[in-house]
Amino acid sequence: MSRIQDNLEYVLADYADARAIPHGSKSLLWQAFKNLEKAFTSYPPLLRRPNLRIEWNVGEGNWVDVPWLAVLDGRKTSTVQRGVYCMYIFRQDMSGLYLIFNQGITEMRNKHGRVKARKLLKVSAARLRRRMCGDLPKYGFRLDDEIDLRAGLHLGTDYKHSTIAYKLYRLDEVPDDEALLEDLSTNR
Repeated sequence: MSRIQDNLEYVLADYADARAIPHGSKSLLWQAFKNLEKAFTSYPPLLRRPNLRIEWNVGEGNWVDVPWLAVLDGRKTSTVQRGVYCMYIFRQDMSGLYLIFNQGITEMRNKHGRVKARKLLKVSAARLRRRMCGDLPKYGFRLDDEIDLRAGLHLGTDYKHSTIAYKLYRLDEVPDDEALLEDLSTNR
């Protein structure tokens, strides 16, 4: 599987069941994320921007509840723990995935505590929406704090506060590679 759409659909279809089997780099789900990384890094607009890199997480030792794949711009951040970046993030129940423009949570939470970090992230998200995202709604992105990862209270609430813009791709409605990459190019 080399197409982005095929790999995303594979994750949506099989990830929930995979949580019951051993985790590891030999699994087909692990390979799906490696395929996604390869597909995104060979996408010509990313090739022309050497400051961009792909990072993904399905867990270490155990499968994470909410897997993701991020596109990081080294001029803005080197980690998903701080700064802003684009990310594909799956709902915990695998009913869909989002393309989001997001802020790192971990560093802010470690510095200020969860409650204050959420307040700061929410204010920052609103400011960034006004400053950077005015035209995204015409491409199907939402500019609010209603993202629903169908995840546990802490993780789900953290993302409600940190997400700047998002677009949902529901299970069985994942668009083709061209549309996915067009959305990614729109969400910079």
